[in-house]
Amino acid sequence: MKRIHPLYLLLLLVVALLYSIYALSKEKEALLETQQEVEKSMELAKKLAALKKAYDPKQKKRLLRMIKTKRSLAKALTIEEKSKRLVIHAKALPIADANYLLSKVLNGTYNITKLQLSREKENQVKLELEIRW
Repeated sequence: MKRIHPLYLLLLLVVALLYSIYALSKEKEALLETQQEVEKSMELAKKLAALKKAYDPKQKKRLLRMIKTKRSLAKALTIEEKSKRLVIHAKALPIADANYLLSKVLNGTYNITKLQLSREKENQVKLELEIRW
């Protein structure tokens, strides 16, 4: 029976070690790429969740409920519900009510396409607001 020279075994072990280091570095690169893709996907998911919240049909109900709960605001406004949009008009809206309405609308997640505000009298404003869904 012939014996294998110990240097050949040592050379085989060194080659196996170098191959495993090379394979490990390739796997690390693949892992980093996967982690970056996951981070991008998470950012996209957060953006989509925010958009879903902004375009939720419940937002329309919340806004209308908020307007109807404040009686002085509900009396002064005329609301037109059209497909995919809500138009709110007021010819003589008290400043306090306008401030209340605008603070609720501007702090919420509504897609405001038109906002016109002009002073009619010292304590009244004219308002035109359009929100798309």
